[in-house]
Amino acid sequence: MCNDNGVLNDRESGWLAGQIQQRVDEHYQELSLMASPAYTLRPALTVDGNQWCALYGEDLQSGVCGFGDSPADAYEDFNREWYKKLKKVEKKKPNWSEMRKDCNGVTMGEYMDMLLKMQEGDELEVNYSEDGGCIFRMESGILKLYEIPQYGGDEVLLATSQNNSLRSLLEIAFDIK
Repeated sequence: MCNDNGVLNDRESGWLAGQIQQRVDEHYQELSLMASPAYTLRPALTVDGNQWCALYGEDLQSGVCGFGDSPADAYEDFNREWYKKLKKVEKKKPNWSEMRKDCNGVTMGEYMDMLLKMQEGDELEVNYSEDGGCIFRMESGILKLYEIPQYGGDEVLLATSQNNSLRSLLEIAFDIK
């Protein structure tokens, strides 16, 4: 292998360099695997339909998961998913002038106008579903929003204008998110 001076010839040194590189690559792969999210976090591995699922968290909506035809594929997909950023979801604000949520066809903008004109003792009942409705009542200069159960029972105070804007009160009344 070596000549008299302890030096490898070209063919032997090329072979030895290839062996060293192969060992380095193997160790690098092992170290990369050990540093991966799937290895360190140990997500639950289950079968989901015809694929393997690696899930870290309580469920698919709030956790991180990867799918694949084999456990290794599921872990690889999990590792890719782990580094993905959440997509920004833009909340659309209601178009108050056009939105119709009431069974009477009254727009939110029209309700806003009615609320602004309310005087002491005035009431504005809003029926928005079969399950009951809401009533706005002006009491002691404060606009109060009550829930009215469908089949009787006590009214429940939901919110007041002391802590909420008129728009917030309407959003609460119509459960707009």
